[in-house]
Amino acid sequence: SEQGIATYASASWTGGLLGGRFTFEAGAAAGVTPEALESAMKAAFADFQKTPLDPADVERARNGILQAARLGNEALKDRAGTVSYNADILGDAQSALVDDPRVKTASAADVEATVKRLLKPEDASVLVLRPGPRGGYPDALIGSSGTPQPFTAPERVAIDIPKHPVGQ
Repeated sequence: SEQGIATYASASWTGGLLGGRFTFEAGAAAGVTPEALESAMKAAFADFQKTPLDPADVERARNGILQAARLGNEALKDRAGTVSYNADILGDAQSALVDDPRVKTASAADVEATVKRLLKPEDASVLVLRPGPRGGYPDALIGSSGTPQPFTAPERVAIDIPKHPVGQ
């Protein structure tokens, strides 16, 4: 970074039906404490919220999002998975084959309003990972987290595919 606080930074959004998760990840430069990195991150988000978005940047982001969605559904198996998900969960199989209208029509003002409404750095959860000794896997990845308990999931049909007589 320009301030020499981070060696890298990345951000991503994972959407969901009831909400989503915005994830920001950064690696602290040598000698920078997690607290200093977190403080700088929150200050950068506050600055971002105050800065008007350039409509050209929004258009570039829109094109990237729409292209990624199209490419992600290009392979037949992936397309079939998206169609079945949209049919089962959203009740609209056709929506898997068209651009998301919310992305297609969002203006810079819409994005700014959403950022101001949802991006709350003061509510962020922070996870600090410190490297351990080299070699092997950390116990958190291979150790038991408790005693397994059996469960039974209720049966349900994910998609009801109607059967048609042959030749019709």
